[in-house]
This record gives sequence, C-alpha cells and structure tokens, in this order.
Amino acid sequence: MVSFGEDCKKLFLLEEGFTFLNHGSFGCIPRPVFQAYMKLLEEVESNCDSWFRYKKDARIQKSLKYVARVMNCEAADLVFVENATTGVQTALKNIKLGPGESILITSLSYAGIINTAKRQSEDIGGVCHVLNLDPPISSSEEVVDKYRKYILSHPDIKVAVVDHITSPSTILMPVKKIVEVCHANGVKVVVDGAHAPGHVLIDIKEIDPEYYTGNLHKWFFCPRGCAVLYIKSHLQDKTQPMLASTCHHEGFPHNFFTQATRDYTPYCIVPEAFKFHESLGGREAISAYCSNLSSWAANMLSNKWSEPKLPIPDDMLVPGMAVVRLPTVLQGDKVKVVEVLTYKYKISVAIEFTSGELWMRFCSNVYNTKEDYVRLADAVLDIMKQPDKLMK
Repeated sequence: MVSFGEDCKKLFLLEEGFTFLNHGSFGCIPRPVFQAYMKLLEEVESNCDSWFRYKKDARIQKSLKYVARVMNCEAADLVFVENATTGVQTALKNIKLGPGESILITSLSYAGIINTAKRQSEDIGGVCHVLNLDPPISSSEEVVDKYRKYILSHPDIKVAVVDHITSPSTILMPVKKIVEVCHANGVKVVVDGAHAPGHVLIDIKEIDPEYYTGNLHKWFFCPRGCAVLYIKSHLQDKTQPMLASTCHHEGFPHNFFTQATRDYTPYCIVPEAFKFHESLGGREAISAYCSNLSSWAANMLSNKWSEPKLPIPDDMLVPGMAVVRLPTVLQGDKVKVVEVLTYKYKISVAIEFTSGELWMRFCSNVYNTKEDYVRLADAVLDIMKQPDKLMK
C-alpha cells in the first residue's frame, strides 16, 4: 500500500510546484482512475453506436451497485445525475407543493441550493424559509432543537433541504435526527450530501430520507460530472429527471439513464474509483489520515494568524476540511485574496462568508502533507505585511 502524503501525490496528475488545498471544490482524479477513464472514452469513440445502444445502460447499472455498497441502500433506488445541485433541483421539482406550502433551507446552505430553493418557491408562489444555523454551535442537539422549534412555528413548511456536510463551512450535521424531526412533523426531506460520498459514513437505510444526493467527483475520486441521487421507492414512479428525453415514458430508472446524447462515461468509472479508494485502505483509513492532518493544520494556522477556528463541537468536524477566520486586515475582498494566493503563491483554497465574516476553508487529502499548510500560513502572513501592495 502506498504511504499517504508525498508518495500518494505521485498517484495524481497535480501540477508540480502548486499546493492544492481545495479538493472539496472540484475534486482530483487519481492516475489509475484517469487512465481507465481515457480507455473508456476510446472504447466509446471506436463504436459509439454500440456504446449508446447496447453497452451504456449495463455499465451504469454495474456502477450503481458499487455506489449502493457505499451508501447502504439498494442499487434499484439510485440513479446518476451530473452533480448534487442537479440532484437537489430534481427532487424539489418532483415534490409537488400546493398553495401556501413552503421549503426550508438554512443560513449555511450552499449558494446553488439557496438559488434552487428560492426559484422553486417563486415558481409556486410560496415561501423559502431560512433557518439561522450560523456558528457558534454548542452541540449537535442545539441544531436539532432549532429545526424542531422552527418547523413547529412554521406549519407551512412541507419540505426541507438538509445538509449532510455544510459547504463551505464544513459542518457535519446530525442528519438522522434532523430527518426524524422533519418526518415527525410531516416534512419531506432532501439531503444535500455533496461532500459525503467517500468522505463520511452514509447509511441511507438509517437516515431514511425521501431523497439523498451526493457528488462522486469530490471525495470518491470519480471524473467530474458524476453524482448520485437516491429516491425512496414509493416516489420513484412520480420522479422525473430535469430533461424529458427519449426514454421519458419508459419510467424509472430508464428515464434517467438516457438524458440525450451526452457523455455518460464519468458514471461508468465508479468501479475503478471504488477500487482505488479501497487500495488506500478505504474510507476509514483515508479519513483517519485526513482528520489528523486537518486538525493539526487548523490549530497551526489559528495560532500563526491569531485567528479563531470555526466555533463548533468536535463531533461536528469533518475529516477532510476545516475552517479558520481570515485575518482582519484581509477581510473584505475574498476574490482578490484567492487570486493572490493562486497566482503569486501557487496555493488553492476557498474563502467564503459565514456569520458575516470571511473564513478560509482548506482541505486535506491523501496527497497533502504538513508542509502544504506551512506554505499557506507563511503566504497569508506575507500578504498581511503588505496588503495594500498585494491587494491592488
């Protein structure tokens, strides 16, 4: 087995001299997975008629069996979509809300999901409720209690979009307990698990949502444009994909299998991504390495910059991401800070607003080492010495 860190970095096609600390945004394809991907593309191009007519569906179904093992559900309850945002939008479009019925999101929801929920609410003339979950958070039970109180005081809420891991604030939500509260009050649940597959444990049978979607191109090492959507069995015949294509009238899941003439190969590389994941020791081994690295890095950066870590309890931390407040002198222009770090210091991170302040999210993966975060710490300290010059 390859050692994590520098040895593992050789298994990725990462640009030499660049420090990648933003795996959570776009993912990164390992060499063995990329090679299998290229080989499959060649196979498709060698006889595209044979691929689309006779091979594609079987390869998709094979991949779904691997995903079902990761999510503890039946492969028959899964379909592929391009990304988690598409998954959430598909779910919301198929949950029929009546006049005066509303959707619930939170202050920590991903921007694309906020836009999706708001547009869906506007389309039906309803309300998009926003539950404030901004840190500090003292316990996971506090979050569950906030959901309970908000739903009880707003009986018009009929569907909630619940994060498994918030983005970009990287908080692991007590999703099972939140779903229980929602169901106890007649609220359907769409779980946005964009960052969950390959990163944290997913147990669909235990969580029991109506819909659950998650990206496979992030922490599961698949090519981009690969996500999965779980649909509870009694909703499948009522759930249509965003595009009504050739197989629209064939019903679930075939209406999802053919979404016009597009590239389906990312979906079909799941077995190779699964094997790569397992070759490194599986989710638990990867998470243990990343968790230790993220914790060390968060403490080091917090100390060097004299800035706080996100105030959340330890059981709500995730293995591969952490957040530290951006130093005061750099508060204001997140685009410029990211640009300077990218082009001058060759470091990639994410910077976003949480609780009205800019926080830096950095990621840890099997190819990262402590030296990566030391470079980040020193780069930010250097910018702080001459912000006027560098931030022009």
